[in-house]
Amino acid sequence: MEPGIRRATAKTLLFTLLVIVCQVGGNSLLSWAMKRDHAVTPAPLAALLPFPLPEWLLPFFSLFLWLGVGMLMVSLLSRMTLLTWADLSFVAPVTALGYVLNVVAGAVVLGEVVDAKRWAGSLLVVAGSALVGVTMGEHGPAPVPGPPADEAQP
Repeated sequence: MEPGIRRATAKTLLFTLLVIVCQVGGNSLLSWAMKRDHAVTPAPLAALLPFPLPEWLLPFFSLFLWLGVGMLMVSLLSRMTLLTWADLSFVAPVTALGYVLNVVAGAVVLGEVVDAKRWAGSLLVVAGSALVGVTMGEHGPAPVPGPPADEAQP
């Protein structure tokens, strides 16, 4: 394999992992903040206000919420960058592995109950991602749209 191809493949893998990790981390932090954080630790900034906040506003004062939003922003920007040099037909299914890891994080980190149907669906996503992942080196970057070659510029 040529050094340029190896570099492109490593870059693609790195950004794919960045998209997945930030997406799963961001979603987990958001879920924690919206459901649990304000019940565990009252928001210190909210305590400074001269009036009580409704309970549904408390998560917006959570550090976990803003860390989650930041991670999701990094995930989005990384995915956009990834799409500049990898095919959508590769990026979409491979980063869908994050959906499976969201289920795992929900069960393991957040203590959610995940039934057999959800696990089976997650395993189908893993299988599809694996099939797409093995084709990564078979396609180059997507062609840049432009005028057909037979049309001459005046």
